[in-house]
Amino acid sequence: MLRAIQRQWYLTSWAAFVALTVGAFLVAPPNADDNPIILTTIVCLAMAVVTVPAALAFSHRVLSAWCRTIPTFVSCPGINVEAAFRRQLRFFRGSPGMYAFGFMMGLLCAALTYRYVMTVNLDNMRISAGLAKYQVLVVFVSDFFAGIGIYAMFCLCLAVWRLGKLPGCAVRPDLHQFGVLSAGNALFKVWSAAAGVWFFYVVAMGVAFETMIPLKQIVTSPIVTVVALPTTLFIMGAFVVCQIPLHNRMVASKRGEVLRLQSLLDELMPTAAAAITDEFMKKRHFVEEQMQHAQALPEWPFTRRAVFGTAISAAMSSVPSLFLGSAVKVLLEYAPRIGQ
Repeated sequence: MLRAIQRQWYLTSWAAFVALTVGAFLVAPPNADDNPIILTTIVCLAMAVVTVPAALAFSHRVLSAWCRTIPTFVSCPGINVEAAFRRQLRFFRGSPGMYAFGFMMGLLCAALTYRYVMTVNLDNMRISAGLAKYQVLVVFVSDFFAGIGIYAMFCLCLAVWRLGKLPGCAVRPDLHQFGVLSAGNALFKVWSAAAGVWFFYVVAMGVAFETMIPLKQIVTSPIVTVVALPTTLFIMGAFVVCQIPLHNRMVASKRGEVLRLQSLLDELMPTAAAAITDEFMKKRHFVEEQMQHAQALPEWPFTRRAVFGTAISAAMSSVPSLFLGSAVKVLLEYAPRIGQ
C-alpha cells in the first residue's frame, strides 16, 4: 500500500513539475527583459516539488532499516518496540492532517508572495502582473509539497520522542555506532534529505529576489522572517529536541550502572592489610575498569559528527543562495552578449 501511495506522489509531483514549467514558458517568453530570471525561479520551485516525494521515500527506507536495530538497545517488558515504532511511521502513507497542513503552508506562502511581489516590489522587479500572479500560483503548489515534507518531519520527531517515552523501557548506552548512537545517524540522513529539498526553495528565493531586490529588503521580508528562517531553525533544533527522552533514558541507565559499580567498589574496600591478596586486587582492578567504561558511556543518542553534519547540511542549504543569485544574474545578463 505504501509503495502505491509513493508512486502516486511521484506521478503527481512530476505532473506538477511539467505543468508548472510549461505554463511558465507559455506565460513568460524567455526573450522578455527580466523574464529569464523569473523563469529560473519557477523552474527551481518546480524541481523542489519533485524532490519532496523522493526525500520522503529515501527517509522511509532509512527509518525502516533503523527499526530493525531498535530492539538491540531499547528494551520494554511486554512491548514489541520495533512494531510500536513502525506504527508511528504510518504518516508516510499520508493523512488528511498532512494534506491540510500542506494546503495551509501553500496558502500562507502564496499570500506572503502576493503581498510582497504584487503590492510592494512589482515595479522594481519589472515583470508583468500576469507573470507575477503565475508565480504566486507556483509558490502555492511548491509550498503545498513543502508543507507535506515539514509535516512528515514533525511526525518523525514525535515518533522518536514517543520511543523514548515508552513506559517501563530502558535504553542501553553503547559506545559503538550500531547501538543507540545509530538514532542520530539515521536522523542525520533524514535531515540531510530535508536540507537537500530546502536547497531548491532557498535557491529560488535567492535567484528571484537577490537579482532584482536589494539584499536588505530580502532579509526583512515576511517570506524570510515568517517562513524561511523558522523552517531552517526547525530543521536544526528538532534534531536535538526529539531525542531528549532517549537522552533521559540513557542518563538513567548510565546512572544505575555507575551506582551499581560504586557499591561493588565500596564492598571491595579492604578492612585489614591481610585482606589485600592478589585475588582481591584482581577483583578490584576489574571493577575499576568497568567503572571507567561506564563513566565513558554516551548520554546522547548521537555523535558530535552527526550534530555537526546536520548543522552543516542546514547551513549549506541556505548559504548558496547568497552566491547563486548573483551568479545567475551575471549569466543571464551577459550570456546573450557572448559571441556578438
